[in-house]
Amino acid sequence: MNATAIVRGAFGAIPDGLKCQVTLRDMEGQETTGTAVGLPGSGGDGYEERTMIRKKAYTFSLLPDGLAFPPATGMVIVRGTEEWRILAAPAINPTGNEVALYRIMAER
Repeated sequence: MNATAIVRGAFGAIPDGLKCQVTLRDMEGQETTGTAVGLPGSGGDGYEERTMIRKKAYTFSLLPDGLAFPPATGMVIVRGTEEWRILAAPAINPTGNEVALYRIMAER
């Protein structure tokens, strides 16, 4: 068993109640849907500089299965009715051959 299979196996062991369907929207308005697990807060909640605008941070772990395109900085990720702007979306690629999952950092 390789490292990618181990990562995907761990994701598969997460209870379905913690997983959610998300939609990625690129800058041209194209969309693709995938399965993710989200972690609210993620240490980045706060206020915009010199404003009273509350910013929320969220981290998603997203499986690459079925995605028409990979997530990228500047795209939008939608969970339910909430839209989040993607700040970073590094691929977790332990074997160098295939992406096991994407670790998405987002804010709204």
